[in-house]
Amino acid sequence: MDLIIAIYMPNIAPSQPFPNDSWKPPKDCSLVGHSESVRQIKSIYPVDEMEEFQDPFSDLNLFLCKKINEVMHKKGGIKNWNYQIEKDVLQRILPEFKRKFPYYRLGIAALKRTWEKISYYQKKVVYGEAYRLDGKLNINYLIKENIRSYQQNYKQSPQYYYDQIPTLANNLCECIAILEGKQPNLQRLRRTIWSVVQHILPPGILTTIPVQKDLDLLDHFLSRNMLYHIYQNPTSSCEKLTWLMQSSSVGLFQQEYFGNMEKLASIISILLSKSYVQRTPVHKQVKTAINTCIENHIDRIYRGKSDSLITHLSFVQNMIAIFSLIPDLPKSYDIDKLRIAIRLITQEKSRSFLSYFPNFDATLYAFIKIESILLKERKKHGSKEQLEEDILWSYRELCNISHIPFDNQFLEIVLWDNLDRFLSISHCIPIKMREFLLITIEDNIIDQPNLNFAEQVRSTTYKVKKIREAIVDEPNIEERIEYFCLQNEMACRFMSVEKQSYLWEFLQKSIGKGFHKKKKQILKEVVKLSISLHPILSDCMEHLLFRINILYTYLWYQESCKTMNTVTAFVHRQSESIAKSSYDKRQVIRERITTLLPMTPFSDKEIQLHR
Repeated sequence: MDLIIAIYMPNIAPSQPFPNDSWKPPKDCSLVGHSESVRQIKSIYPVDEMEEFQDPFSDLNLFLCKKINEVMHKKGGIKNWNYQIEKDVLQRILPEFKRKFPYYRLGIAALKRTWEKISYYQKKVVYGEAYRLDGKLNINYLIKENIRSYQQNYKQSPQYYYDQIPTLANNLCECIAILEGKQPNLQRLRRTIWSVVQHILPPGILTTIPVQKDLDLLDHFLSRNMLYHIYQNPTSSCEKLTWLMQSSSVGLFQQEYFGNMEKLASIISILLSKSYVQRTPVHKQVKTAINTCIENHIDRIYRGKSDSLITHLSFVQNMIAIFSLIPDLPKSYDIDKLRIAIRLITQEKSRSFLSYFPNFDATLYAFIKIESILLKERKKHGSKEQLEEDILWSYRELCNISHIPFDNQFLEIVLWDNLDRFLSISHCIPIKMREFLLITIEDNIIDQPNLNFAEQVRSTTYKVKKIREAIVDEPNIEERIEYFCLQNEMACRFMSVEKQSYLWEFLQKSIGKGFHKKKKQILKEVVKLSISLHPILSDCMEHLLFRINILYTYLWYQESCKTMNTVTAFVHRQSESIAKSSYDKRQVIRERITTLLPMTPFSDKEIQLHR
């Protein structure tokens, strides 16, 4: 296989020692880390007699290549080896070399050989886009051009293509090591190359190569996240897409809210209540009465000041407990005796209370106890008398609404909604986090439309928790994002999808035996079927359309790639999305491939097929 940079230097004459062959360590010499006598000091070895010098990835070679490249850069490019260059190289390298490699003796010929090797590689890559503006190698360009060369011969066996990837990666690694003086991640480079190669191979080849791996939660999340950004802006460049993905995943989960499940559950409850409160089938009079009672409680407890989200969760739980007591709460009680009972309970004088109220109503006792817990913060800011009055006021309010029927689900929704309206909690949530949670909430509603409010909160919180753990525990998250972005929507070819979901079933039903219908018609039919089955989905219409688009993309690539490679299928997709205009369609597609798939080689012949 001809590789653009897979080249090797011819043998060069053995190096000469430096500074001279008679060099010996001084009598009083000692080495760092060695306490033995001079007689025990190891021999000093010529560099070019060491196997390490033949290894392009050794610390020795990387050091020499890095330093010599720096000298070359200072000299303004490639220069022929001469005495002045020799002097400059030695001056720059020798002091640090002695510190790093105390057992090695640096020879002039070793320096010259390294210099000429670097020059040889530089001459091979100094063309086109091989170097970036900052002087660094354009790795993506080198990969692309080498894959183009690799792509040209399809007559070899299928296994040949798969087997050549390590060779290609090794050669590229060597080139980078020599020209930059640093060792790239070989495994990462292999995965990057394969993420491109798998899409240019003929469809039949992949069936004979073990390329499919078990996809985990993180793969599914990154795939869906990427398609969401593509859906928002189909022409985003690979670099922009990568940045969007990193900011909406890695950067997002650094928010403090994600570290505490109670805080997270509170935020999700608030956001979810916004959609549920409007469609909950409760009579207006009932809703008004309960709202008024809750609003008064919030006013007395918070006094317009928002506490932590954990406090909010505790407030909701305690309020649900209080409302559950309403049916059994005595509706008439002597106010003076009730004041005494409140005073003794809130001051935790149990003995006095039992002697004064031996047969006190258990439900009323529980109510006072829970109310005192809710109002305990007022002890710091108000008098005991004010605390008593607040509890009495709450008692009268609950008695007034005791005839109104309600359920705990509606109560919980209204509680969270009112908390947010009065305390503006949702406005304090970072925008990126809010956007992500709203998407996840709608995803969960679409996936499990039959869950009630509390179940949706628990399910969504658990899902976010698992996604966060997957991202935090993945040390190579940036690499995985990069692999997806390099493939753009072509990654859908190898993604498993929720084939058991009702959306997938409706999509297959609408498509039938082939993609003969227009995409808009197919999507319209699936949306209609979905809402007829689950009316709740009408509240998240935009996201529902997005989810169906995702499934459509998965299905389209997986079906199309049975007869064509992925790049050709990608060209088809782009051709369909380009509106009729005065512009040359092939030119638009060419620009899109260059922007969206910067490492994927393509030819005008592939575009010519879809004019």
